[in-house]
Amino acid sequence: MCKTCNGTGGLSIDNGYFLEFRPCPDSHCDFVRDDSDLERLKARLEQSMRESA
Repeated sequence: MCKTCNGTGGLSIDNGYFLEFRPCPDSHCDFVRDDSDLERLKARLEQSMRESA
């Protein structure tokens, strides 16, 4: 696990008015983003659009 971002893939910065998320600046960060749930959702939406057409 990356010691810079604690395995979150980036840093949350509180600017006072809003939170800002910046990608981890560590070049050795081992965070791997998991988009499998987004891919399944996209496939289901495409299937429902084909069925309704």
